[in-house]
Amino acid sequence: MNLKIHKGLSKILFGISLCIFFTLSSIAQSFERKHWYVDFGFGVGTNNINLQIKEDVYNWKTGTVVLPFRFEYALLNQLGIGFIFKRNLYTMDTPGITSRKTSNSNSLMFTNNVHVINIKQFDFSISIQYGLGYFEQNLTYMDIKRVVRGSGINYGADFILRVFPADKVAFFSGFALNNYSFDLINYAENGERINLKSQNRSANIIGSDFFIGITYHPIKKK
Repeated sequence: MNLKIHKGLSKILFGISLCIFFTLSSIAQSFERKHWYVDFGFGVGTNNINLQIKEDVYNWKTGTVVLPFRFEYALLNQLGIGFIFKRNLYTMDTPGITSRKTSNSNSLMFTNNVHVINIKQFDFSISIQYGLGYFEQNLTYMDIKRVVRGSGINYGADFILRVFPADKVAFFSGFALNNYSFDLINYAENGERINLKSQNRSANIIGSDFFIGITYHPIKKK
């Protein structure tokens, strides 16, 4: 009797599994295999800049404007790859800084994206990013005009929700975690270049940002 009950339950569960599979397969998806997507965005955030030059260490909190551009290709309905370019503009209200011409970083990173929720008009994805970046700072701090430039390894993670009101266009919002590490390659004080060879010199930027934007999906869905 128990064996018959077991076999009966197995058939029922198998039938339910098939129904779920075919139901999910029939649901229209906003992120589709072999299609590509382009994101243009704007955002704001906060970051901590840690700058080390020889024995001197500086820690600055910044407000940030971020301009992201992303390209993504769908390998599968739940998996995409691509790249992201981010330009970050930093603003520092720190005692001792009397003027600042520019303080920014540029990052170009490869992306691996998992689309956790993918239905007709909604797409939620998690993106892991890694690549290279460039950092530049030009300011006057403690009456010393400083110019700092560096390059290094960048990585981060994005969490993005897209809403598709039409086949080819979506609106998105996202949250990003960033970690940028730079080795300083140029440093000057009051116009005099200082040799940084064999000296401790680095910049590390850690923070987060929130952004919104538009996604363009150029291939018409079937």
